[in-house]
Amino acid sequence: MTLPEQTLAWAEGRDYEILRLEPADFFDRFLLGVVERCGTEPVFVYDLDAIREAMVAEWDMDYEEADEYLSFNTLGAWLGDGTPFFLSRPGVD
Repeated sequence: MTLPEQTLAWAEGRDYEILRLEPADFFDRFLLGVVERCGTEPVFVYDLDAIREAMVAEWDMDYEEADEYLSFNTLGAWLGDGTPFFLSRPGVD
């Protein structure tokens, strides 16, 4: 079972909703796990660098377009306490 599959399986049957990015058939494969912190329910964490690369390769975007899309539609979207986290690794190829 892949890490994204394990993460989704873990989330099933929880007594709270964990928000997923849409379209899920694209974004689910970039799930890295969950993030937990004091006072909040766990939320999904996605691999931002891999998402950006896939948008360039699969959505026929350049990096600037991918960054703009991500800035507006994901990083800039607050959906409440269940809003996912995004991991990036500056300087890592």
